[in-house]
Amino acid sequence: MNRRRFLQQTRALGGKRCLDVRLAVLCDRSRCRDVTAGCDNRVLGKSAPESWNPVRESMGHTRRLAERLELAAMTPCEHLTSTGYCLADPGRQYVIYLPEGGRVEVDLSAAAEPLAVEWIAPIAGTSHAGKPAAGGAKRSLQAPFRGPAVLLLEMEKPRDR
Repeated sequence: MNRRRFLQQTRALGGKRCLDVRLAVLCDRSRCRDVTAGCDNRVLGKSAPESWNPVRESMGHTRRLAERLELAAMTPCEHLTSTGYCLADPGRQYVIYLPEGGRVEVDLSAAAEPLAVEWIAPIAGTSHAGKPAAGGAKRSLQAPFRGPAVLLLEMEKPRDR
C-alpha cells in the first residue's frame, strides 16, 4: 500500500487511533518475519550462522525431555531443592537444574517409593543413569560429571513380567 492511500484510510477511520492499530499490525508482521528468520535482523533472508547449532541442539534436548514429562501435572517448586530450580509433581517426577553442576539437596518427603535417577548433561545432551534415590526425606545427590546438569527423578515404572 502506498503512503498516500495509507494516510487516506487512516483519516477516514479516525486518525491517530487507527494509525496506532495499523502500526501494530505492521509490527506483528515484522515480528513474524523476525521469528522465522531467527530473531536476528542481520540474517533476514539468509541462512542462520553455524554458531547457532548448539542452540538448536539444546532446544532439541529440551524438547525430548519435555516429551517424557507429565508437564500438565508439574509446577515450579524451587523450595524443594538447594539450587532453587525445580519443576515437580511431588512424589512422582522432579526436574532439577544445577547451573554449576556439583551437589544438590532435594526434598523427597512426598515420595513414598524410591525414584529412578537420571543425570543429563544439557550442553552435550548425554544422560547417565544413577542409583535410585530413596524417598521420604531430604537427599543429597552428586552429578557424575562436571559442568551444568539436569537431574530427572521419577517414579520407577513397573517392569513387565
